[in-house]
Amino acid sequence: MCGPCNDLAQQVRPPMTASRDGEGGFSLVEASVVISVMVIGVLGLLSAMVSAQMLSRTTREMDEASMALVEAVEVFRSDCSDDFDGAVDAVISGGALFPPGPGRNTRLWRTVVSDETAISPPIDLNGDGDLLDTAVAVADADAAVVVFKITWRGARGAREVEYTVVVSRPGGTP
Repeated sequence: MCGPCNDLAQQVRPPMTASRDGEGGFSLVEASVVISVMVIGVLGLLSAMVSAQMLSRTTREMDEASMALVEAVEVFRSDCSDDFDGAVDAVISGGALFPPGPGRNTRLWRTVVSDETAISPPIDLNGDGDLLDTAVAVADADAAVVVFKITWRGARGAREVEYTVVVSRPGGTP
């Protein structure tokens, strides 16, 4: 090759020598630290998004369960206004109902409380003046205390919501 061509190449392109003064760019350790910090930040954001989605689903399930309970209570109150004894007897003889609900295996349980001592605050169910009767018959009751409980398997495992309602016999005084 010609001598002047080599001189021209050296003038256009600086020689490729490693810089020893620490100003030549990022080292592998620095790049690894930056990448690690960014990965931790992105994982934190993803975790927050997943938590928000689970909370949203749990809230939706609770709303659906509450709506199913309110509907069951309204039906029970309506039945009581038509036939108090029949509505209460239907609860006593019936098992679990399977309403459309918030998750898998949704069940609605209804239980009539006939023990005045088990209610807080106490209610005189049969109107005899004392609050110590432990087994009030439906025919003798002026009021019925019914516990509605809905259970389901949802986003965060087994869940339940409970609601207690007191319904007076038409013309009765609880």
